[in-house]
Amino acid sequence: WMADASGIPDEKAIGRTLPELFPGAALQRVHRRVRQVVLLGNQAFFDARVHGAVFPLRRPSPLGGGDGSILQSCTLTPINLDTRRLVCITVTDETAAVLAERRAKQAHEALALSAERDALTGLLNRAAICRRLESELSRASRYRQPLSIILFDIDNFKRVNDTFGHLGGDAALRSVGDATG
Repeated sequence: WMADASGIPDEKAIGRTLPELFPGAALQRVHRRVRQVVLLGNQAFFDARVHGAVFPLRRPSPLGGGDGSILQSCTLTPINLDTRRLVCITVTDETAAVLAERRAKQAHEALALSAERDALTGLLNRAAICRRLESELSRASRYRQPLSIILFDIDNFKRVNDTFGHLGGDAALRSVGDATG
């Protein structure tokens, strides 16, 4: 798997250091963690959700619309071999899981946004306005600051619907929403 993802055949990788395998790659954080594992004798981790691509590994074709980088979680484990202290780095491809989590988060954010916005105008709905008003009233009270609220009504809106139909009324409401939003 590592040979496929890195493009480096096994026979060229065995016995080589990470900087030799990945020249020009930003491996400073890996180097710091390796030193930490050697000095302290404890495991260390890189989480794909936080660190993304630890090593410059790529998929032949992008997964889920990404750029092709493989998002990796890594476990660094100390190994004592005679008088030598080594570090075993286990790399796990977390790309599918991380991208699925990102899509789920985006869907959740979109759903939360749609729950507080009017579908036609994009303006806050009544429940969201009440929550926001409560929050602003509380803030004004806490900081002893004045608070102004402006409400307006579109007079004779029924006449717009009667004259131009509901599609015309919808267009008028969107225009008012664009102007005030």
